[in-house]
Amino acid sequence: MILDKKKNAPIYYGVHKRLKQAFNYLETIDTDKVSEGTFEVDGNNIKAIISTNELKNKDDALLEAHQKYLDIHVPISGNETFGWKSIKAIEKSRGKYDSERDIEFFNDTPATYFTVSPGDFFRGNLSVPVEYGGTESGQSHVVEINRMTSGVTITARHLKEWNSNLEGEYSFVLHESKDMYDQDGHLIGNAVSYAPSCGFASNGDLSTSIFYTFPPESGKGVHVDILYNGKIIYTIDHDSEGHLFVPIVGRTLNIIIDFRAEISVLFEVTPWNVVYQYVNY
Repeated sequence: MILDKKKNAPIYYGVHKRLKQAFNYLETIDTDKVSEGTFEVDGNNIKAIISTNELKNKDDALLEAHQKYLDIHVPISGNETFGWKSIKAIEKSRGKYDSERDIEFFNDTPATYFTVSPGDFFRGNLSVPVEYGGTESGQSHVVEINRMTSGVTITARHLKEWNSNLEGEYSFVLHESKDMYDQDGHLIGNAVSYAPSCGFASNGDLSTSIFYTFPPESGKGVHVDILYNGKIIYTIDHDSEGHLFVPIVGRTLNIIIDFRAEISVLFEVTPWNVVYQYVNY
């Protein structure tokens, strides 16, 4: 499974020869004018299904698997929560594989849950009293719009050396926040985690780009799991001085974990979309 933003699609073109064509098609869609339906992009090789549905939450989403097609989900609006479990570990089929629809559902409990990052999410209210039948020219109004997400970056320095220089798949998971706001701007919904894309830099650092989360509940922080080949090898929820990781709305939380000799953990809060530049003295 890959969880990432569309802007990073070129990274994955090598996974399958038709992914580039599929993502190029997604870029042509005007979400304000698109019609619902099933569209052939390249005959039976690539199909697009555009529909309006109530997005699934943690309790409703069944695990599913496909045998013929790679399934690309792109929510246009709203947040969707889904579970994941390795196909090798799934045991409880809900029924037979449906070859016509290329889908099989399972009753297994997901190993973890994720939500599609809400991106740069805003909310605000505008209330303009208007006298019925009035003919006077309108007044100017100032509308206050509030950013409702937090930016986060994670960097693990010298991680591979700490893990005996083992080659394999390294990843981060950030836990956790609620997955939606109500109309009054209060966090509600299910607890979800975030699995940002990451990669090793030339200096050996494993880093994410900025990704966006809803903040944790008041008084709580978040914690970071570092995984190697899908298994947790390190978990941390505070810096070396004991301060909890707390994403702040409208700011960027930069978490730096240094795995040399004695592990040290630093976090810095920077302005929106500003990445902290770690300097090694």
